[in-house]
Amino acid sequence: MKIWIISDLHLEFGEPFDLKPPACADVVVCAGDVLTKGIVPSLRWLTKHLAGKVPVVFVAGNHEFYGEAVQESLKQAVSESCSGVHFLENAVAEIDGLSFMGGTLWSDFRLFGHNPQVAMSYAAHGMNDYRKIKLSKTPYSKFRPLDAYKKHVETRDFIASELRRRAGRRAVVITHHAPSPRSVAAGFRHDPLSANYASDLEDLILDTRPTLWVHGHVHHRNDYYVGNTRIVSNPRGYPREHTHFEPGLIVEV
Repeated sequence: MKIWIISDLHLEFGEPFDLKPPACADVVVCAGDVLTKGIVPSLRWLTKHLAGKVPVVFVAGNHEFYGEAVQESLKQAVSESCSGVHFLENAVAEIDGLSFMGGTLWSDFRLFGHNPQVAMSYAAHGMNDYRKIKLSKTPYSKFRPLDAYKKHVETRDFIASELRRRAGRRAVVITHHAPSPRSVAAGFRHDPLSANYASDLEDLILDTRPTLWVHGHVHHRNDYYVGNTRIVSNPRGYPREHTHFEPGLIVEV
């Protein structure tokens, strides 16, 4: 199966994305951050512009929740009918015998050690996520680093369970946040805010051995292996940002 990988289109900045899936693509995987103000606008854009001849598999990025609430946005996305687009939040899509699974993932804030409190403190003061995202509207609740950590645990445990259930079978994991410190650019590997972008799930990857893990969020292209698992990101990023985006990136599984 040939998979076209994209993420971080950031259409909220007004820069159009006119690319279509390559003719050889069997599936489109989009690892988040298409639009803001809820997941549904991103689902509708993907349905209109990319779904059609090939299915699209999509996980929400952190920017999908900007100006919205996590709980309500997820409920709306699950109930939205989008032909040809598979939305994953702790869910699995089976396409032509291949399992796609994942969710946003968020962070465990342990990138620099076992005590996440320091990284959470930096996040609360330095990340727009905790100013622009609500956990819920009714009752009103702010989105805090602790909430992101809880969401991380839910998705991490879901992925681990599904991969173990499918031991020996091909599987593709899709998350917005990165599963390895290797995805963090060298210049940011000592930045405390980098704990918001990646978690170290390499032990999980080595144990469960998915075929491919696709992520977004970090605005530069990655392509490396953890054991036998290929880790790939291919973000377009912000306007005029140099991410080394590869418009025709196809990964064959």
